[in-house]
Amino acid sequence: MKKLIFSFVLLISILGFSQNENSTKFAKHQPEKNIKSNDKPIIFINDVEVNYEYFEKMNKKVIDSVFVIDTKKSIEIYGDKGKNGAIKIITKKED
Repeated sequence: MKKLIFSFVLLISILGFSQNENSTKFAKHQPEKNIKSNDKPIIFINDVEVNYEYFEKMNKKVIDSVFVIDTKKSIEIYGDKGKNGAIKIITKKED
């Protein structure tokens, strides 16, 4: 559960969500603080594993949904790579 909470907090800090009364908007990116690279969950965008640099540079407005996978389930799916959980991002479909 601790790693799941960490993964969710990491995701929120990377995405920089801010809430106003009418909608959810993306705030300006906030840099990570005191997070060791070996403690980060793996990130998938449309089922393709990406690194943090790619994720940080992507246009956050194209994100349709985000799934946080806890450590136990992540290890079942991805083996040792999933020991810190996983974040799956699905982007909006182009018309």
